[in-house]
Amino acid sequence: MDCAVLFFAMLAFVPVFFFASVYAQVSLGSSPNQAALFLLYFFVGFAIASQWGGRVLDRRGARPALTLGTAIGAVGFALWASKSTDLAMHDQWPYVALAGAGIGLLLSPAPTDAVNRAIGASYGEVTGITQTVRYFAASVGLAVFGTVLTHVTTDRVVETLRSKGVPAGEARDAARSVAEAVSGQSDTGSPPAGARSRGPCATRWTRSGWTSRRPTSGCSTGWPSRSDWRSSARCSTRGRGSGAHRRPSGPGPLSYPCGKVKINAMTPGHRRSTPMSGPGPGPVAGSVLDSLTAVAELLAPGLPAVAEQTRHAHTDPEGYVRDHADRLEDRGIDEPFPGLAWIALVDALHDHKLLAELDWKEGADEIRWRMGGLASRPSVDPWVLFEDGEMELTTHDFLQACGRHYREVGTALVILDIESDCYPVACLSPRRVDELISHAKSAGFAVWPLGV
Repeated sequence: MDCAVLFFAMLAFVPVFFFASVYAQVSLGSSPNQAALFLLYFFVGFAIASQWGGRVLDRRGARPALTLGTAIGAVGFALWASKSTDLAMHDQWPYVALAGAGIGLLLSPAPTDAVNRAIGASYGEVTGITQTVRYFAASVGLAVFGTVLTHVTTDRVVETLRSKGVPAGEARDAARSVAEAVSGQSDTGSPPAGARSRGPCATRWTRSGWTSRRPTSGCSTGWPSRSDWRSSARCSTRGRGSGAHRRPSGPGPLSYPCGKVKINAMTPGHRRSTPMSGPGPGPVAGSVLDSLTAVAELLAPGLPAVAEQTRHAHTDPEGYVRDHADRLEDRGIDEPFPGLAWIALVDALHDHKLLAELDWKEGADEIRWRMGGLASRPSVDPWVLFEDGEMELTTHDFLQACGRHYREVGTALVILDIESDCYPVACLSPRRVDELISHAKSAGFAVWPLGV
């Protein structure tokens, strides 16, 4: 009986670590740190109840502890499952803790009771049997539930794509890619076919102006490593000679080197002349500093250094300019101005791989490669949802397509407007987009959601 209880308990106990982590990151849009917190709720219940289980075993034997643990665990898992489609962590954590408490109540008493029932000479044999049952059940549970997850995910993705007119063969290939991403297929680390290296671009900004590092034709540059280049400005060199690295005149938001900030235009409340479409909730109460902090915490949860750098630029702009003079010089900034904290936020997010600053003429393959390098990218690969024609869109239209497909896998893309001819793009949960826009507007800046 003890081994049977152990077997069925371990069927759920070990697999829940994997599936809850995937669920938190894919369905809830949580970061890895937040997913760990989601699992911590389970262990809080487990740790507390395991102490009670041992006391019940000492006073009343194993049967009450096993019966109570089984009942509580079943109720906890059932309630957790009933709330899982609400996609809200705060609605689920009591049931996650309850499920952990049920497992905690029975997991220690069961093997202890089995050993206590053994005669002295067979203690080692009984211990070996109980441990084998535990590990075997955990392996079976992970294999069975993983197979079920893969097949159900594949079938439902195929059904969804077929309902939208995607051919059966392509729908199956896309569904297989999605299922493999969900079930933890390892990343090869190699860029997609046709993608360029993320190395430094052919030009950089120096005190004397634009200079060329190597002769390159047709390069739409990637974000240079700050250890290799001191320039955050990137330009498109397609068909233009040295010294002509400015955006062509004519229609468009601005016309100065990409990554450079037009300081006299970067004032609170100013908006891009051709903004990305999207909702714009009214200002919220609170100070500008509080709003900037809220924006930083939404885009970099669990990373207080991002909010701290943003606050530093707002509360001590002279000190921030002095401390980051070399970096700000690359953006054409040598003195405090009203948008300094917003620039500090963008730089801090980039440093933590939470933001990709894309050139206004960036190619689709480069965008894909850059977005795939973000720490906040979704666990499910959204690129399997793209159609061939979408890869030929202009940068603006392609980013809108990215926004739509990222939302289909549970992640929102937003642009932090820095009044430059580049697009600082970040990821977050779709449920927090309106809140982000509202806090940004309250601070006097603009955030534009993509794909809405």
